[in-house]
Amino acid sequence: MLNLEYALWDALLSGERKYGQSIISEIDIENLIKLSTDADAWIIFDYEKEETAISLREWKAKFEIDVEKNKKITDG
Repeated sequence: MLNLEYALWDALLSGERKYGQSIISEIDIENLIKLSTDADAWIIFDYEKEETAISLREWKAKFEIDVEKNKKITDG
């Protein structure tokens, strides 16, 4: 589940994709969009705080920066 938050966000941007032994489906994507929009948040893993919610604005900026640094981060 390493970098799960990046793999899930990449699916929101790119569409269905394989993850682990399964697929992130269109239904999964629709649910993630609804939940994250309703909460105006995305869950990330922080090594000190563990699962942590940050605003979508913060997440989008973090995602762009982190992907720029490591293109494979969305591989999961």
